Amino acid sequence: MYLVPLVPGTDAFERAVDCYWDIYAYSSRGRPDRATAAATFARHADFPGYRGLVAVEGGSAVGYAYGYGSRPGQYYHDRLRAALEADAAERWLADCFEFVELGVAPRARREGVGSRLHDAVFAGVDYETSVLTTGVENAPARRFYARKGWELVHEPFPPGEDPEPDAPALAVLGREL
Repeated sequence: MYLVPLVPGTDAFERAVDCYWDIYAYSSRGRPDRATAAATFARHADFPGYRGLVAVEGGSAVGYAYGYGSRPGQYYHDRLRAALEADAAERWLADCFEFVELGVAPRARREGVGSRLHDAVFAGVDYETSVLTTGVENAPARRFYARKGWELVHEPFPPGEDPEPDAPALAVLGREL
């Protein structure tokens, strides 16, 4: 397995979106279709401080991860700021890298792919803190992030402005960098 930059317009980008869609196609947690996922990935690549990687093995993506600098006016930044107490918002969002996506294909889980992607993305990040969201009840992800030094910042955090009634609540995790 090797890591390559997650850059729109490249084969690696297309493979990463395929990997995302393989993971989330039948889940209520993902984007509604592959095209929307690709457009979101591409739009995020233009954000300040963007850093993204794809894990490739045997010619296909087995994982992907990316994030960017959190700024006022961005969707999640503003939603997080509104949800957090003022001092928590200042602590976690003032100089923050939003860790937006980390996905590993089911066939490659528990083989260190997620750890390699996580660590490699953060190796080049120059911010004071980072935040992410994951499902409140996603125990494997929460254990993974706890091992990586993430702590609970806030829960429950609604998954959208107008979430589906059965949409899982999210937990906001933070990590000092």
